[in-house]
Amino acid sequence: MIHAFPRGFNYLIPRGWPIHPAGTSPPEANPWEVKAVKHRFRGFGIVTRALAQYTEQHISEFIININFLETGLNCRVFREANTEYNNFATFLRQPNFTCLDLALLVGGQEDREWRCYKSGLHAALREAKNLQQISLHTNVKSDPAADNTARGTSGGSHVQFMSLRIIFPVDAWSNLRRFRLSGFLINKDDLVSFLSACPDTLRSLHLRASCISFTMVATGLLFSLICARN
Repeated sequence: MIHAFPRGFNYLIPRGWPIHPAGTSPPEANPWEVKAVKHRFRGFGIVTRALAQYTEQHISEFIININFLETGLNCRVFREANTEYNNFATFLRQPNFTCLDLALLVGGQEDREWRCYKSGLHAALREAKNLQQISLHTNVKSDPAADNTARGTSGGSHVQFMSLRIIFPVDAWSNLRRFRLSGFLINKDDLVSFLSACPDTLRSLHLRASCISFTMVATGLLFSLICARN
């Protein structure tokens, strides 16, 4: 049908991700249990339910593609047990599951101490015992005043730092090879500690970070580190 449309024909395309117009505040991660909030991410629920029910499909990768938009899946789906969370954790348990790429909408969670990271997300990721590649992107923005201690001003202030070990259960990933972070607050010492806890199988680290070492604000900082281990 689409191929049959005449050249130059314009038609409406549904917008799949919550975004914000220029000059406005990024969308917040509102409570997942609110029906209207969950409905905006109904595609995630449909896909995770199918993957949890049809395990004979042997899914090895799960990727959330945000098409370069500063948005993502509402992180509060991981705040506490719910149907979508349970289905997500179910297909991560498959022994042949090896690659996970998550893009999370986290607006407003800096004032809630990143609770979605501390319990639900960590527990879900622990289910992927044979994970080889993981990528996590958030819509955190760097704070031009990185030493700002005021709460609620930005998700990129150093006071909202979260240790990587709290989020990622590297002790459960004996085959991890590639690790990617984007839009995240990183402390240099914590990063070194995290890497020392990673398995010897780790070969590449790719960081695109909002804030590093609490002293440098680097919007769009991009670097790769290849870890060669004997």
